[in-house]
Amino acid sequence: MEVRRIYAEEPHGPTPGLTTEQREALAVAYRNGYFAVPRETTTAALAEKLGISGQAVSERLRRGYTRLVDATFDDE
Repeated sequence: MEVRRIYAEEPHGPTPGLTTEQREALAVAYRNGYFAVPRETTTAALAEKLGISGQAVSERLRRGYTRLVDATFDDE
């Protein structure tokens, strides 16, 4: 047997490599329709909800996407 990954238990399942801040930003973005087509909110609105700058929201989302995509396609 080979162990490839170990995740900490989280209430909503594993989030491969995400920081707490990235997970929070992605969750708030999702709940507020940021990923809907057409988009239902902006990074500025998310920034206000999270109490951080729009630039920080953008960076957290982008880094979070990258970690999720890396974890998804890591074995390919």
